[in-house]
Amino acid sequence: MRMCETEIISVKKLKKDGELNPDASQSIVETLLEGGAVLVPVDYVYGIICANASAVERALSMSGHYRSETAVLISSFNMLDELVVYSKSDYDFLNRIWPGEVSVYMKSLHCAGPEKLKIRYPKSRFLQGILLRAEKMFFYAPVMYSENEPIYRKKALISSFSGIVDKILIVDELCKKHSLSSLIDISANNLEILYSGKVAAEEIKSLYFLGKSDG
Repeated sequence: MRMCETEIISVKKLKKDGELNPDASQSIVETLLEGGAVLVPVDYVYGIICANASAVERALSMSGHYRSETAVLISSFNMLDELVVYSKSDYDFLNRIWPGEVSVYMKSLHCAGPEKLKIRYPKSRFLQGILLRAEKMFFYAPVMYSENEPIYRKKALISSFSGIVDKILIVDELCKKHSLSSLIDISANNLEILYSGKVAAEEIKSLYFLGKSDG
């Protein structure tokens, strides 16, 4: 079942500084703030962004593709204070891996919700600009054929999500096969690597234990 009229924003290349055309960027911000769903590349991996987690899940369900897990998308470390519990050591580590292609489970600050949250701080300049303009966090999930196979071809993205999301941003230079973000868990005051994706496990480990005492 198709629910909405989808606007396709097609861009061959981002600007030299990695930013998007200001008009296109503002248009996406307005859609997100109105509660709409947008399909955009997040560090090369296309995904659905919305202010509501259930809207992301609903769009994935309607597409008939793999229902990947939703993460909270942030644009600054200040946002963490509203979401999760973390130590100075955690903060130092996160500054070494973020912005970047690592998703992190952290202990939730709020007892009423889930025990831990999956957080992502993307490195895409244009996406950071959109999130900063909106001045709020959003929910995100990559669009996938299967557990480890992202949808990245232009025609497949448009045919799969037209009528399901409000806007689709296609950046031709980002329609390439790309590894998923790595996934780790630091919610229990230690490091657990759940999936070794774009950032190698050994690199993550070296950054986590950097400066820690052997004792």
